[in-house]
Parts: sequence; structure tokens; C-alpha cells
Amino acid sequence: MPHLYGKNQAGAMKFPPDAIPVGEVTGGVMMMYDEFSLTVGLASGDLIHMGTLPMGSRILEVTLFSDDIDGSVAVGEITVGTTGLQEGVGGSSIAELIPSTAVAAAMVVKMSAAVSTGLFKKTTAPYEIGIKATAASTGITGKLRLAVLYVMD
Repeated sequence: MPHLYGKNQAGAMKFPPDAIPVGEVTGGVMMMYDEFSLTVGLASGDLIHMGTLPMGSRILEVTLFSDDIDGSVAVGEITVGTTGLQEGVGGSSIAELIPSTAVAAAMVVKMSAAVSTGLFKKTTAPYEIGIKATAASTGITGKLRLAVLYVMD
């Protein structure tokens, strides 16, 4: 069986070895988190501003924790990404971290590498992250919690 190496490990094995960026080897993982308490249902298009990552951060993981916010009539849908308010370059891409997800029950949703364009993204400016309702929710109470793990390059 052949030995296969990741980009950083292959570079480190060369002579002379490639320098591996600090954030990719010993970067301390940091977390941005916030929660929002719903008192009324969300309308389609509502945007909840959850926090801002500093310039030069690299996103490792995004996790959304949701109570059952759909009520008993309509199934609400939400998505997570940048609001574009401070990123500047590229503008808003509200679905780049977690695409539209139905909230028919309490749940935990993690960023998926298969559908996320934000995985390992290095921010070039302060990067505001938000939750956007993509379909109305008739629920009147509950919490949305968001945790973003990142390192600084």
C-alpha cells in the first residue's frame, strides 16, 4: 500500500522543508458563538446578525443548534453564511456555510464540506455571519444557537 501525505506533511518532508503556516500547524482554535431567542415567527428574508470573525481567520467548522421553531403549521427554513455587511470583497453569500435547512424539529446541523464553499475559507476582511430565514416559520418561541470554530493565520 502506498504512503499518502497531506499538503503540509509532504512539504515538511522535503529537503529543505517547506515552511508550514502557523495557523495550519499550531493554530489555537477559537470559537465565535451567539444565540438568538425568538419571540415571534420568522418571515422569509429575516436576517439575524450573529457575530463577526476578524480579518485573517480561517473557518474550520460551523454548527447550528435549533429548537423546534416551525410551530405546527409551516415548516421554517434557515440558512447560515456571511451577511456581506463587512466582508467587502465578494459581497453576501448567505448560504455558503450551511445551506437552506428545514427546521421541523429541534436539531443540530453542521457545515458540510460537500455543499459549503466556506470550509477553510480565509477571510480577507472582517466577516459577519448571520442566519437568514428562507421560508417563514410560524413558531413563536425557541432559540437559535450558532458556534463557529476558526484559527488565525
